[in-house]
Amino acid sequence: MANHPKIERGIEMPDRGNFKHDWLDKMEVGDSFVILSSRVAGIRTSASNRGMKLTARRTKSNEHRVWRIS
Repeated sequence: MANHPKIERGIEMPDRGNFKHDWLDKMEVGDSFVILSSRVAGIRTSASNRGMKLTARRTKSNEHRVWRIS
């Protein structure tokens, strides 16, 4: 028995997918939500990967309201 995996060719790689924040796809321009301040950066990255732009304003010491602007 070999100590290495079998090498295969011609197998297509599936899309990576980004399901963690798939609810962002339902947002329309002008929609908003409130989120913990510590999560804003990750949400912005997910939105950017989807071609969206967001803006955020602090509402409490540990919360932000985030709007989709494009």
